[in-house]
Amino acid sequence: MRLNFRLVLVGSLLALGACGKTERSAIALEVTGDLGNGAATISCTSSTSGTCHVLFLAGDISKAASAPVGNSTTVTGLIPGVGFCSDTVAPVAGKCKPTVLVNGRQIVRRETKVTRD
Repeated sequence: MRLNFRLVLVGSLLALGACGKTERSAIALEVTGDLGNGAATISCTSSTSGTCHVLFLAGDISKAASAPVGNSTTVTGLIPGVGFCSDTVAPVAGKCKPTVLVNGRQIVRRETKVTRD
């Protein structure tokens, strides 16, 4: 009887430990700045959502862009000092920490794992 109780207890603890679901989010892209022309090209290398999303921010100006994996897109009308946030879903201004856009290639790679109940 005591052995059965222990088996039930151990089985219950193992089942509770397996309740959380781990979700993986990963992105890899290149952002190539051409500040002389006020432009940036986004090249999406990989994204768990299938799309790379980028938000350019400068003061109260924001420009959103996205590119499917394996594709590129160019954003124009950017001003000096613009920053950008990138993610597998559309970034939200005020909830991301922008990286300052520079001339030339910037490589972004990020992976996060979140356990949800």
